Amino acid sequence: MITFVAEDCVWLASLDDALAGTATARRIVGDGAAGGARPSLPRLNPSATRIAWTSVVGGNTVLLRGGMREVWYADIDGMQDGGQPEQLTHWADRNTATCGWLSDTEVLARSGYGHAADRRAWMFAVPIAAPPRELPCGPAADLAVRDDGARLLGTMTVFEPVYWKRYRGGCAGRVWYSPDGDTFEPVLASLGGNMTNPVWAGSRMAFLSDHEGVGALYSAAVDGSDLRRHGGLGPFYARNATSDGTRVVYEQAGRLFLLAPGDDEPVELSIRLADPAAAGSRRPGPGRGRQAASCSTRPAASSSPRCAARCTCCPRRAASPGWCSTSRERGPGCPSPPRAPKPSSASATRAARRGSTSCRRTVPPHGGWRTESWAGPGNWSSRPTGGPPRSPPTTGC
Repeated sequence: MITFVAEDCVWLASLDDALAGTATARRIVGDGAAGGARPSLPRLNPSATRIAWTSVVGGNTVLLRGGMREVWYADIDGMQDGGQPEQLTHWADRNTATCGWLSDTEVLARSGYGHAADRRAWMFAVPIAAPPRELPCGPAADLAVRDDGARLLGTMTVFEPVYWKRYRGGCAGRVWYSPDGDTFEPVLASLGGNMTNPVWAGSRMAFLSDHEGVGALYSAAVDGSDLRRHGGLGPFYARNATSDGTRVVYEQAGRLFLLAPGDDEPVELSIRLADPAAAGSRRPGPGRGRQAASCSTRPAASSSPRCAARCTCCPRRAASPGWCSTSRERGPGCPSPPRAPKPSSASATRAARRGSTSCRRTVPPHGGWRTESWAGPGNWSSRPTGGPPRSPPTTGC
């Protein structure tokens, strides 16, 4: 199974159907299910019976951009029978994020709770029926635990690389490896770039990095040898990689990709949303998740004109989306038409001293666009035009 976020809802779909191009995702958690908070970072537990995610209240879903975050979870079968999600933390910390599951009943999360640090986080085990406990691995952003106890740890970064492109400073993310969870050693320390989201891909480790200029998915042996890039270097960053221990899923430009064991090239997943309204406006966007290859996504920006759904009679909205031509035709909440600043009296005075009558301004009044020419103090002549100018309205002499 695969889980992701789209349209501010948590969705679940069959991974086999997604590979075949016939998958239809069903909504697990809808709008307002967690008190109106927006979900992000969904993760499936190892048995694919529960989903944990991070709810964001206020601000936005970008790390360290405002908003308090908490960890929630839901039983998949219980939600189908009318159950409700449950809140696991009450930390009110903006560094909180869901990182995965340690077992079927214990969520792995990070947070700055209990520490006097604004831009750092520590790893926590969050049981469903017990208080959270901090894990002894120091400040970290990601933690991947293999069945044999080997661990990959990603250091905390200030921003996700897509919001901090090609950063090369001392706050860039790094990956550390430990065979038993006691002593960690850096891996590929001289690689450069911002290394994030370390996960297990069988016996190899996979991670995201932009050391070649654009964020992409890479894998390597735990000693740093045999470094490989999976996928091309396009214009968009690869984001939010996650794994079930063997398969890796990541998001790029609102599209989901799967890297299967033994493959060098990822395969794009095709998933249709069950809700026709959601499927017609947006497709799955950025995020992360877990198990059978789960991931999370963020809604993409809407492409519909700002006032197309709010104005009932706007003759110019087809030609110039986003504004209406007259105040009488603007619906509630529609933006006002752009207006040009009037020329200052100093500009008019300078033009009069030069004997010039070429001072012009293009303005959009209530009756339509027109060009006005200044011919002396208090003397403006105007002529109508067919519409707004090609460049933004300006005034000059």
